[in-house]
Amino acid sequence: MKNILKAFTAIGSLLVELLKSLFQLQRTVPVILEYSITIAIGYALAIACSKVMSPFFANILFGMNEPSYPYSFQMFMWLPFFIGLHELFKRYLEYEESKTYFTEGLLNESPDKIYTSKDLARILRTISPVVENQSALLPKLIQQIVFKFQSNKSIEEATNTLKHFIEIFEKNLDLFYSRLRYLSWLIPTLGFIGTVYGISGTVAVVGQSDPTDPTLLQTVAANLAVAFDTTLLALVQSSILLYLMNVVETAEEKNINSIYQYTFEHLINRLDPYEQKAKP
Repeated sequence: MKNILKAFTAIGSLLVELLKSLFQLQRTVPVILEYSITIAIGYALAIACSKVMSPFFANILFGMNEPSYPYSFQMFMWLPFFIGLHELFKRYLEYEESKTYFTEGLLNESPDKIYTSKDLARILRTISPVVENQSALLPKLIQQIVFKFQSNKSIEEATNTLKHFIEIFEKNLDLFYSRLRYLSWLIPTLGFIGTVYGISGTVAVVGQSDPTDPTLLQTVAANLAVAFDTTLLALVQSSILLYLMNVVETAEEKNINSIYQYTFEHLINRLDPYEQKAKP
């Protein structure tokens, strides 16, 4: 049992590393092509899984018992799921990259350090190569605080800048996850549409068939299977997506709180109070 768990762990780690490499490669291509690659890989894996799993699960997940397979209703339902996974994994990679800036030594963490103008200039030179990175939240925040303090020598204004940019980070986070919340709502909606589609097909078959037809029951059962399978698949997909979304969103919120605490403790509280402008 332990060997099996080790094997699954190794395969999972390898898959994560391959996905990380793929997403790093996708950053260099247009957004449409990026999504196209993800969707193509997702459907290739879905078709491969449908060939090796039992017919019972293959019918539920991929609609292999439908005449239109691989263009079944269930296969269409995987599209928003793959897009949601793509967004979440990309966001998770950016979160992991954002955490690395805490260990880059951008600020002096010595408890008795007080920053002078020369220290602030050195900090700006240190963060300038990375500040344009999308995940460089900490360097961007440090840069804006230093700029603000250099312009008016006010610790109060520097603190307000910190609070302002933290609010911006939180607002951007909420806007991003609003798109994912829409996808998590869209998937069950598609499942209900599939249910209506299957039931309407059943009603049409019953209304047009001869009651003595020996294949009538089989045809009705197949249509009802589509109706219930799409709902089941939608509930499973939305549950997975919502769980992963909650995990990643919670991690990002904690990261923003850590950025606020780190910047306040190691920058705002270390600014030289004697460089403030004298108040009239």
